[in-house]
Amino acid sequence: MAVTVRWLLAQRDLGLDLRAGAAAVDAPISFVITTELADPTPWLAGGEMLLTTGLGIPPGDDGCRDYVRRLTGRGVRALGFGVGVSRASAPSALVAAADEFGLALVDVPLPTPFVAVARTVIDEIARRANASRAAAGRAQQRMTRAAVTGGPSATLRELAVACGGSAMLLDRSGRIVQAHPADVDPAAARAVGAQVRAHLTASAVGPAGSAGPRATVVTQPIRVGDRGHGHLGVLLPDDPSPADHTLIGHANSLLALDFERPLRLRLAQWRMNAAALRLVLSAGGDPGEAAQLVAEAADPSGLRALVIRGSADPEALVTAVRTALHTAGRPVFAAAAGAAGAVVVLLGGDDGPAFADALVAGLAPRECAR
Repeated sequence: MAVTVRWLLAQRDLGLDLRAGAAAVDAPISFVITTELADPTPWLAGGEMLLTTGLGIPPGDDGCRDYVRRLTGRGVRALGFGVGVSRASAPSALVAAADEFGLALVDVPLPTPFVAVARTVIDEIARRANASRAAAGRAQQRMTRAAVTGGPSATLRELAVACGGSAMLLDRSGRIVQAHPADVDPAAARAVGAQVRAHLTASAVGPAGSAGPRATVVTQPIRVGDRGHGHLGVLLPDDPSPADHTLIGHANSLLALDFERPLRLRLAQWRMNAAALRLVLSAGGDPGEAAQLVAEAADPSGLRALVIRGSADPEALVTAVRTALHTAGRPVFAAAAGAAGAVVVLLGGDDGPAFADALVAGLAPRECAR
């Protein structure tokens, strides 16, 4: 959690003024420290704003330039110069070096205590952290409700929205079987799969390749005891926050619960789904609540119907389709329909021809047509 230099400058009660390094005003500040050391970098971790009256800054143009170079090399985000104490203003060489190395140089007026600057930053970071935790708690509630009514697809959707990225369900080999949004960048998808295959039994965080300079992939195995059920992958536009990790862990638990649901309950649910689908497809009558149940197969883009023909044993094909849908993390709606051995399958609106082809390709008998 951090604030930016731009945000700090906007706190008018502090009276701060940007002297140099305008290109760095969006740099994030995670901590504020006061120092008069000529070289404080051994005691810094990066992300800080340094406050100084200039007593320790080496003299001369070369001294100022080397001072700023060391700070930026260590990851310091901003330098606050207390004017009116040891010097009336920041040395011109310091101003030039800040512009050269991209370090935000801020004048701190004499009436503003350094501790006020530090307290302002600390309080705002704490406020944002509390707001983030509260938002994560609300997102967890939405995710849980979605998981109950919509299964893995709804869980992924809520996770993607809450984290501001993409959420993917992968099988045990690292192949993406479901994603939200559905149009994941191919290069990013490959990065997710590669990370899963490199860490089949452990969580991992790594770069997302061409998805962006700060884009990050988080992957976790979905396991209960010694039983593995695939992997959860999340593509984020930036480094994952503590709230992101909390939400990803919660989604993982919900997915594990869904996979661990007793088989007899799953079979009963699938039979009920099939009965509702047949009622909706039948001519005449009011399907009533059956239509509402069938609507659970929809995603934000709606529904698609896949019709598989040519099977000599429709019931066996229905069983295979149900297993394939469950493995892919989709709501299971499949039923034999008509006298020609056809099987009707409901898919989400985002499930395009590629998903349908992959689903059919894994079925037996192979000769069925779509």
